[in-house]
Amino acid sequence: MQHPNREAFFRTRNWKLDEVNVMDEGTFWLVKSDDVQIQGRYMKNTSAANWTNLVSLALGGPFLEGNTFIIQTLSGKVTWNGEEILSHMGSEFSNNLISAKYHTDAEIVKDGHRGPGIEISLPHSVKLMVNRWKLGLAAKIQMCSVSGQDGQCGNFNGDHHDDVQGILMARLPSKKLAENEHLHGGAATNKHAWYSIGDRVKVRDADTDTWLMGTVTAVSPVLKVEPDYYDQSFPWTYVERAAN
Repeated sequence: MQHPNREAFFRTRNWKLDEVNVMDEGTFWLVKSDDVQIQGRYMKNTSAANWTNLVSLALGGPFLEGNTFIIQTLSGKVTWNGEEILSHMGSEFSNNLISAKYHTDAEIVKDGHRGPGIEISLPHSVKLMVNRWKLGLAAKIQMCSVSGQDGQCGNFNGDHHDDVQGILMARLPSKKLAENEHLHGGAATNKHAWYSIGDRVKVRDADTDTWLMGTVTAVSPVLKVEPDYYDQSFPWTYVERAAN
């Protein structure tokens, strides 16, 4: 994440050495403050079980006046309060809070080259550059320091040493979020976008419960999983893709 005037990174300028690796599926705070709230959802990489892909970004909070802006991979959608926007290359969307353009001459976050992406401008000089791919997202977030902020992008307190992997991921705002904290919405309304009938998953209803292995039996309107040795399917609070 970068300051709008390119004077400092939330993490460090040498981001390759200071990046944070997220190994667990789930939703996490990227930026959490009283005003600006940005979450990222990760899912297991289908070809490398020990790695995850960023598959969705959700933005909300007072700076968006209670509205929710969600960006998913190419297999999902981009939505404003649940309504699809930016559905094709060349499309634009704007109102008094957001200006967004989906085009082919955007910055590629990985290497700075040009290619397909969404450029987004939001209140308080918050800007995003997002590349959507079939299995994941690449995103750059630029914003000014906000008092009390934290999350996987760091706390912007001027000391990058407390934003290294172990310390940052141990802080509460960087930990996996419960379903009721999601800007993305609950399992019943959104997780179906990332699973198909027949997928092998593990499920549970509480952090203290033992994981149960099962099979996805329905994805819409509610994601349902039938655990092994059961003869009925149910919706579950926590659903994660099973390792191959």
